[in-house]
Amino acid sequence: MSQLRIYNEDNQATPLSTTNDFAEIALKLEQVGIRIERWKADKELPDDSSSKNIIAAYQAEIDKLVAEGGYQTWDVVSMHPNHPDKKKFRKKFLDEHTHTEDEVRFFVNGQGLF
Repeated sequence: MSQLRIYNEDNQATPLSTTNDFAEIALKLEQVGIRIERWKADKELPDDSSSKNIIAAYQAEIDKLVAEGGYQTWDVVSMHPNHPDKKKFRKKFLDEHTHTEDEVRFFVNGQGLF
């Protein structure tokens, strides 16, 4: 499930709008230059899959994005409650930051907040 909450920069306590409707989410994100897609995460992978195995399982989808966007690199981030560097990653991802290039996220399992 995807959910979009839009806040006013001056009042971040209460969202201006909230929606779970994927078509509405896609439209609102498109208006600010963000593309959203849903892929099927239907490949059989064990919980301890290596980055190499995850990339191999979704190579066709990755190849499509590479062809469309000309991306040169990609990687896998695998987080779980017992990850030894979870505090470091949490701080990295909580700090607001921007990128000059596109950033693509695909969740095979779990969730992310952006």
